[in-house]
Amino acid sequence: RYLSDLRKLGYALEQEKDALYARLSDPAFLRDGPAVSATTARLDAIEQETAAAMARWEALEAVATGG
Repeated sequence: RYLSDLRKLGYALEQEKDALYARLSDPAFLRDGPAVSATTARLDAIEQETAAAMARWEALEAVATGG
């Protein structure tokens, strides 16, 4: 179950990341400095969350496979 939850989290983070990159590709959006800063900060946070989820996934896989 926990692996399934991690898979769902990874999918949700990827979707959010794609949406944020789409925003950053809009020239009108880029004129709003605070929004751009908040968006790039969220992208950084997503990278950290993804890395943490992957580490948990790998640890669970190692336990599950006895390795």
